[in-house]
Amino acid sequence: MNTLFPKIALAVAIGSISCQTENLVNPDQPSAVAKQTINDIIPINLPKFTLVKDGPQTVCYYPDGRLKRVIYGLDVPGNTSERTDYTYDSHSVKATMTSENKVYSEETYVLDATGRCFQYRAYTYPNGSTTKIKYMYNYSYTYDSQGRLKTWADNANSLLYQYTYNADGDLSLVILQKGGTAQEEFTFAYKLPNAVTLLPDSYPLNAQLNFKWWGLLSDTYLAVFGTASSHLVKRVTRKNLLTNQVTQNTTFTYTLDANGYVTNRTSVNDLTGITLDTKAYEYEAADTLPTF
Repeated sequence: MNTLFPKIALAVAIGSISCQTENLVNPDQPSAVAKQTINDIIPINLPKFTLVKDGPQTVCYYPDGRLKRVIYGLDVPGNTSERTDYTYDSHSVKATMTSENKVYSEETYVLDATGRCFQYRAYTYPNGSTTKIKYMYNYSYTYDSQGRLKTWADNANSLLYQYTYNADGDLSLVILQKGGTAQEEFTFAYKLPNAVTLLPDSYPLNAQLNFKWWGLLSDTYLAVFGTASSHLVKRVTRKNLLTNQVTQNTTFTYTLDANGYVTNRTSVNDLTGITLDTKAYEYEAADTLPTF
């Protein structure tokens, strides 16, 4: 449950009764090969609980467990605030972002035979107009032998992110290169001098992989990029390699419920001592899938 940064598009699995009824679009199931690693999109073993609220955001699901919608604001009839709707076919996931009933962007995650995203393309509708403009289409992703994200490349802008994992299987280092020169590094700590115990992440998400503020993944919770870690991250440090200056040093503390799920996460800027945010999470029991 390492949601490190605010205002991100969400995606996970299983069902929420708070969402509006809507028929599944393009309900084709993944191929037989993709089903072997279906946990990237549809978990084989349902979690005991499923995330339905991330701060003010409401997360909704189709009855089969696939992400349906993320609403940025209250989930009430007639709500036209910003939201992202997800539709599926056998080889891709499309995320459509709307606000005030106008479409602003369409993002497509193209999946390989294992169900992982290897290509991303997107279109934007400036100011909610009907004019469709291609604005990203040359992103590519590679994975290591354990199915973890290894590289993300924006070839058009000569950007390359490289991912390294520690002995516990947790993401420990990300290096950003531009034009072949290392520009920045991001390090992740799961133990601190005053908090040496590893905390299992009962609801792992994509947060460490997501550096949307610097152009990386556009969707933190859509589980098509492997798993970044199985433990809760306690510190993230960002360093400018050209100046050797630390530009971000954020620590995280968590409140867990009796089942080990994160119910609250607080982030503090260690460079200033200022609390950045406190975020609450809510879950629903997933022993029985709800009906719409």
